[in-house]
Amino acid sequence: MPTFYDGGESCDGVRPRLQCDPPVTLASTGLFKAPVLGFIDGGMVYGWANGLRFELFTATDAGTVKVVDEVAVSGINKTELSTASDVWAAIYHSGENNPIRCFASSGSTAVSPGVAGYNGGAGVAVSPYGDVAVVRGYAMGVTNYMGWSMGDAGCPGPFTALRADLQSDYLTALWSPVYGFRFTSCGPINSGLGDVGISAPLPDGGLLFSSVLESHGGPGDQSAFLSSNGNYALVAFSAETSTPPYTLLARSIPVDLSTPVDDTFDYPITHTFLSWHSSGCGPGCMATAWTSDRPPYNPHVTFTTDTQVVRNRSASDAGWDVVCNTSPDDTEVRSAYSGGRLHVMVSEPNRVRLFSCDVPP
Repeated sequence: MPTFYDGGESCDGVRPRLQCDPPVTLASTGLFKAPVLGFIDGGMVYGWANGLRFELFTATDAGTVKVVDEVAVSGINKTELSTASDVWAAIYHSGENNPIRCFASSGSTAVSPGVAGYNGGAGVAVSPYGDVAVVRGYAMGVTNYMGWSMGDAGCPGPFTALRADLQSDYLTALWSPVYGFRFTSCGPINSGLGDVGISAPLPDGGLLFSSVLESHGGPGDQSAFLSSNGNYALVAFSAETSTPPYTLLARSIPVDLSTPVDDTFDYPITHTFLSWHSSGCGPGCMATAWTSDRPPYNPHVTFTTDTQVVRNRSASDAGWDVVCNTSPDDTEVRSAYSGGRLHVMVSEPNRVRLFSCDVPP
């Protein structure tokens, strides 16, 4: 962490500015959305939906290589990326009942383990050994039937489907060095009630799960990662509340499912958000990058702890500006931590830029 921190002039006078290098333009010709970002040993993995194409790149000292270039059946709805050690895995799909396409550096061919569920929630995780897990939310008509599959080397085969007693609309996948694959889940029961939970796939095809009942708002989509000490899944999720109508919240869930979930506190990040993504940012640190749903539409980052109870950990409760004057409504963000710095990808319809920033005190 730098001893002197000055990111320059605030975008709107509300938040301080992150101290970042000049941005690197990753693309400037196309129609971009749904970006992904991660780091592997010696390099970076990044990509996006460009019109109907899913494009994924690796960038190392040897150069930049396009490793995936596939035309989707229709407009791309969801993209996800996972990295570990020197391997990566990625998925995309085009919405409900369309194939989830999986790609992995440890596998030779693309795989479709199943179709996307009702709300399009889906996740992917890769282990340092190249094992890959893919999970999807419930399919319409078979309420609460999750789908998941795991492969030993590369993308997995067809989904196992199981009725789960937790709200499984929106899911992500994580890899724990101690416990293996875990799936985090969010979903509403109604506009004011729902679950945020975590589950573990069992050898017999079942699921072991633990969840907390969210009584202040029906949980929606989420972004999740493993805490720096490996004990918790950190989840940033949207919640439908009465006033204001939506809130972006953060909480931790123990990866060891025998540990009770602390249901006493969700950390409120913002009430004015569109796109968001969470990642680590060093020991004890959680970074949630988000875009505003109102002018001036700037991307921001909120820094919290990645501990059992999520708390603010920076000098600005309101978050930090990444860059000013981005495209209204259509800007999306992804974050990843590598080399002691937080890297924020800012995707606008006509360009994609990467900001590499020092974590503030």
